[in-house]
Amino acid sequence: MKKSFKFIIIFVVLILLVMFSKNLIARTVINNLVKSITGLHLSIKSINLGITTTNIDVEDLKLYNPRGFHDKIMADIPQIYIDYSLGALLKRKIYFREIKFDLKEFVVIKNKDGKLNIDSLKTVKKGKKEEVKEKREGLLKMQVDILHLKIERVIYKDYTKGLPPPMIKKYNINLNEKYTNITDPQQLAQLILYKALIKTSIAKLAGFSIDFLQHNLSNLLRQTGILGKPALKAMELGEGAEGAVKEVGEKLKGVLEDIKLPIGAEEKNK
Repeated sequence: MKKSFKFIIIFVVLILLVMFSKNLIARTVINNLVKSITGLHLSIKSINLGITTTNIDVEDLKLYNPRGFHDKIMADIPQIYIDYSLGALLKRKIYFREIKFDLKEFVVIKNKDGKLNIDSLKTVKKGKKEEVKEKREGLLKMQVDILHLKIERVIYKDYTKGLPPPMIKKYNINLNEKYTNITDPQQLAQLILYKALIKTSIAKLAGFSIDFLQHNLSNLLRQTGILGKPALKAMELGEGAEGAVKEVGEKLKGVLEDIKLPIGAEEKNK
């Protein structure tokens, strides 16, 4: 009886050790992966790695601004769900069957010196072909089969006016889209940044060009519909883009007439 009880205790302790070790390894991998993509510091409240499954639940991830910015947090991400391949990881490859990425709030800041916090992102530096020193040997390759991307709110803060309260604009974009076949960590980061900016006037207000993002993501963006100069023009003009929006509407109307579908429904852009 004593031996059976002792065996049960040892077994439970081993299970706890395995759970703790797996979660610690998962935290290290996720932390290093996000930092290698963004170049910024982050914090994670908790990570749960399944024992019998290949699922990772990341809760309350926060990405922090670099020095020189009044606000502490750039991105508030309540949850990331990942279904990964263990076999690929053992071969130094990152293969995600599915990622669910829930971005609650993304904050773009122009500080009193006119610098943008998003210019510090490694993916922006690479996209603009700035020199970024990094070791390429031993880097993990990444494949994402399916990405479910949600972005709730984007905020712009401008401190260049010199007053204590900055100029603030808030955009509730409530984006919910699916993408497939993402083959590069930087592509993933650029997609999230692009989708956070495209439905706002922030790029125009902040003087931030998204041309390189659109160019790098052209194949992915085709998955969700029409992307052309009128749509880009509407984003750049922001809130005063009535002409560009009308141009997009006329093009859509022409497409519908060509395939002989009735036009009766109007979609309100929130």
